[in-house]
Amino acid sequence: MEEESAEAYPEAYALTEVCDLRLLADRETYVDHYRHWRVSRGGYVVKNFVYAYHNRTAVEVIGELISGLGPCDEWIEIDDTTRKLVRNVAVDPPASLSAFLAFCQDSPDGTKRYACVAYLGHGNLVSRVSVARLDYGPRALDALQALLPRAAQALLTA
Repeated sequence: MEEESAEAYPEAYALTEVCDLRLLADRETYVDHYRHWRVSRGGYVVKNFVYAYHNRTAVEVIGELISGLGPCDEWIEIDDTTRKLVRNVAVDPPASLSAFLAFCQDSPDGTKRYACVAYLGHGNLVSRVSVARLDYGPRALDALQALLPRAAQALLTA
């Protein structure tokens, strides 16, 4: 049986693609859990991935994400949509996490919010929770904030 590598299937192993940053997992990393909800009433799309790392801590992984974002302000998605990175979002990190990062993605002129994302870290686990609000983007941040306590609790008890 041949081993799969992150390089062979980058889309399956990429922790993020914001700002054209692809932080790839290594062979000892795997997606342990994935959930995807699409709620037509209210227009939400919620995704949650949990990554387990064999030789790295969540502090290292999320630290690499923060460093990798560097001076990026905008990037172009595969569908030619320009996105703006909004770093200083008002999100309260849940208690007892070892690492945390949250940001939103807006249109360059700030008139449209596409999604808000949070990375939660505990031990060797990293959870990525993203919320897109299809009808009114600014509510994506409110929805993310409401989901974080449950996502953190699930991560801390895993």
